[in-house]
Amino acid sequence: MSRAPLRSVVLVPFLVVTSLRAFCGLRLWPRVPVPVRQAVSLSAFSKEELLSAAPEERLKSIYGLDEGGFESVANEITLAFYSGKKIPLWLTQSVWAAAKDADISATGAFIWKCIMEFKKAGSFRTGTAVDFSSDLDLNVVTKENITRAQRNAFKESLASCLAQDTEGQDWQVEHMGKKCITLEARDGSGYVDIAFMNTAFESGIVDRGDNVDFFSESPTSQQAVKMTKLAFFNARGLCGFHLENLARKLSSDLSALELFKKMLEEVQESGASLEEVIQEAVAEAEEDQAGRQTQLQAQVQRMQEVIRKSGS
Repeated sequence: MSRAPLRSVVLVPFLVVTSLRAFCGLRLWPRVPVPVRQAVSLSAFSKEELLSAAPEERLKSIYGLDEGGFESVANEITLAFYSGKKIPLWLTQSVWAAAKDADISATGAFIWKCIMEFKKAGSFRTGTAVDFSSDLDLNVVTKENITRAQRNAFKESLASCLAQDTEGQDWQVEHMGKKCITLEARDGSGYVDIAFMNTAFESGIVDRGDNVDFFSESPTSQQAVKMTKLAFFNARGLCGFHLENLARKLSSDLSALELFKKMLEEVQESGASLEEVIQEAVAEAEEDQAGRQTQLQAQVQRMQEVIRKSGS
C-alpha cells in the first residue's frame, strides 16, 4: 500500500518533560482521541506523528524496523513510572485513612490492620505499561470481603481526604464503577484506578498473577506487547491483558520483533492460541457470555482490518 506524503506541520514533542507535582514527576496521558493524520518513517520518528497516524500506516512503519530499532522504540514508549518507584505517600495515606473511616476491617482500630496490601497492578506490574494509554492501576487487598456500602463509604472518605491534602487536592474522585474507583487529575493529565480485590460481590477484576511472573522474566515479551499496543493504538482492538495472554502463549525464546510478528500472524489467521485467549476471556464472563464472545470477535476483526490495510 502506497504511503501518502506527510503534510508540513509544526510538531509538538510527544513526551513533554513536566513535573506533575501531585505525582512527584509522574506523567499519565489523558484518555482523549487523537486525530488521524499520515505517518512518517520510524527512522526519524516523532512520537506525536506515530500516535496521530492511521493505525495501518503506523503498523507498516513498525513492521519494517530491524531488531535494534524495534527494541529502541519499545523502550522509548515505556511508562516511566513503572521503573520501581513507590506509590506516592500522599495517596497511600489517603487510602489508609479512607479505609479506616469506612470500617474496612472487623478490627479496624489500626490502619495497618485494615489493609493487607496496597500495590501497583495491571500493566504496571507486568512491565507492559506505555506512556500514551496506560492509567495507574492500584489494587487494595483486604483481610475481609468488602461490601458495596463499605466501598461507597470509602469513596466518600477518599474524596474528603484528597481535598484536605496539599498534594492530593490536585486529584478528585471521577466516578465509582463496578470494577474500580477512578481518580482524575484536576488538570486532566492522568487517571488512577483503585480496585478492591476481595469483595462480597462480583466486580470483574482479573488477577494478573501468572502474567506478572512470566513477564518479569521476559523483557522481550514486554517489548512485543508494548509495540503491539502502539501499532493498534486507537484501533479498538484487544485490550492489554489479552495481548499479554497471547504473548505468553506464543513466546518461546523469540526476540521481541519475532514475537511481535508472531502475534500479528496469530491475529491475522485467527490462530489456535488467539482462540484460546478468547475462550478463556469468555469463560470469565459470568453473565452474557455470548455477548462477550461477540465483543472480542469484533475487536479481533478490527485488528485484522488494520493488518490487511497495512500490507504487513
